[in-house]
Amino acid sequence: MKISALSVLVACLATGSAIAGPETHCSPHEEVLFSCAIAGSKKVASLCGDPKDNEITRLQYRIGAIGHPEMIYPKNEQGSTEKFFAHFEDHWAIGGFIMRQVWFKVGSYRYLMAVDTRCAQCPEVMTPPENANQVETQEIVVYKGWQPVAKFQCVGTPIGDLNRIAGRIPDAHDSFYNQK
Repeated sequence: MKISALSVLVACLATGSAIAGPETHCSPHEEVLFSCAIAGSKKVASLCGDPKDNEITRLQYRIGAIGHPEMIYPKNEQGSTEKFFAHFEDHWAIGGFIMRQVWFKVGSYRYLMAVDTRCAQCPEVMTPPENANQVETQEIVVYKGWQPVAKFQCVGTPIGDLNRIAGRIPDAHDSFYNQK
């Protein structure tokens, strides 16, 4: 697989609420967990879920031009929530950051979708002050094994709510990081 082909698998993650719309590959009956435009392209990356009884019963990642996804992962929706791994951390008291990560693996490639909110000038408190100067970074890093081979940025304001999958998919520290 060439690095240029890897860009097809790129995804971004972000927080916030939204419904399916023209900025997402998610259908109206799906929940938009994340959707963003990829810098330097006409592609949109979306993580779509199928909520039932306040649970997420299916996850699917799609990327490409709206209406024409180039890649859908996983193709088989059965057991799809077990193919993604999450790692969420909140550390306003020690360094001023909140981290949201979702990982998945295709062959020998690992994909990290990350949203980091940092507050360099925040006091050591458990929650950020209302007027904190916060910087949010949404990026995708593609690894071959554990060696980074590509990095992509989201542009604009991503839509979705990654917090909805916390505790509903396997924790990355428990299983994903230990895979070879």
